[in-house]
Amino acid sequence: MAGLYPVKTSFIRFFINYLFRMLKDDQGAKSLRIIQGLKLIAPQAVQRQTLEEIAGLIKNDHPSFRLIRRLIRESHPNTTEKLFNNLVINDILAGDWKRAQTARRLKMHMPAFMVISPTYACNLRCAGCYAGEYEDKHQMEPELFDKIISEGKDLGFYFYVISGGEPFIYRPLWDILSKHDDCYFLIYTNGTLIDEEAAEKIARLGHIAPAISIEGREDETDFRRGEGTFRRLLTAFAHLRKARAIYGVSITHTKRNHKVLMSDEFWDMLIENKAIFSWIFQYIPIGLNPDVSLLVTPEERLERLR
Repeated sequence: MAGLYPVKTSFIRFFINYLFRMLKDDQGAKSLRIIQGLKLIAPQAVQRQTLEEIAGLIKNDHPSFRLIRRLIRESHPNTTEKLFNNLVINDILAGDWKRAQTARRLKMHMPAFMVISPTYACNLRCAGCYAGEYEDKHQMEPELFDKIISEGKDLGFYFYVISGGEPFIYRPLWDILSKHDDCYFLIYTNGTLIDEEAAEKIARLGHIAPAISIEGREDETDFRRGEGTFRRLLTAFAHLRKARAIYGVSITHTKRNHKVLMSDEFWDMLIENKAIFSWIFQYIPIGLNPDVSLLVTPEERLERLR
């Protein structure tokens, strides 16, 4: 099985790239036939089930399928190529199998991905953020950062979440991410350092998806992150849209922004700005000047869930 798996992965890689070319050209019937072929060579039952679910999305023209089709058509070609080859194939398909082998060999549970914080330095001082308690000198040696990713790939990890501090303040970041162009990186960032050059580099490399921190509209964002931050985020969105990069947002749910997060207008604004995904985190009163009054109530958490 171990010897055959790289061969099967190569076949899967070929079929998936062909599949997305069909999706780009709106050839849904051919896409379904390709998925049936993939099911025949998929090595694990869970992967065959995933392919069956994908076929159902295509048949029913599900919104998530329309989103994928839109990504293929509108995004920079490098971003979609890396999304499917690095995230879907290298990590979800090949990496999942490799992590399962590692778990059996080491007799331990393997997580789905790694989180790395190469620096705690940040150009903002947001209320409630733990990074504000650390000095700028807390930086990871670039050799260690590179080694963690290299050894992670040996264990089957090809998806990495980069946190901070502010990752884009870390000077070696671009060189290390460029070196590991077979991985996929989700970067939590305040977005203020994403200028036109950075946005073009993100799209050109293709294997980076920024998750930009936003708290709601201008009042909510500037209240927590500082005056003028919201407008700087809109500028970052514009640069990323122009470069045709894939990006999303990261939101901390607090009592102050609860009503905004429950409004269609806020999400319409993000959709208009071409944000593809969102993460919503629950506020925890830690870091600089922790404020318990910002905690949401159980009823508000339930409303968000619904």
